[in-house]
Amino acid sequence: MSSNILYLTAEMAKDSSLNLGDKFLLARFINLCTLPKSNGVAYYTRDRAFKEFGIKEKALLIHLNHLKSENFIQTKTKLINNKTTRTVTLTQKVYDLLQTAKSDSSRTPQKAPLPKNS
Repeated sequence: MSSNILYLTAEMAKDSSLNLGDKFLLARFINLCTLPKSNGVAYYTRDRAFKEFGIKEKALLIHLNHLKSENFIQTKTKLINNKTTRTVTLTQKVYDLLQTAKSDSSRTPQKAPLPKNS
């Protein structure tokens, strides 16, 4: 897996309709789709899923279908150089949850740092 840190909002993390695999993939898609040069789209292959998470294509398809049915992502599939490439985009639901989390954290009072023990 790459050195990127993956984040979910607290509401997404607590969502009982998503299993752990769904949450890992959703966090990865949020990371990929919000990169400055991504234009809101992530390109995801079965090879990439296996390399990053160690999951096979069948498991990837199960998680993708579940995230789609729960309205977190939209996907399109293309065949490029005899490899299936999926374009994944986040739904408005995810962007709304991300915006809510961002505005909630800006209202959270910041704690003063703890004094250092000398």
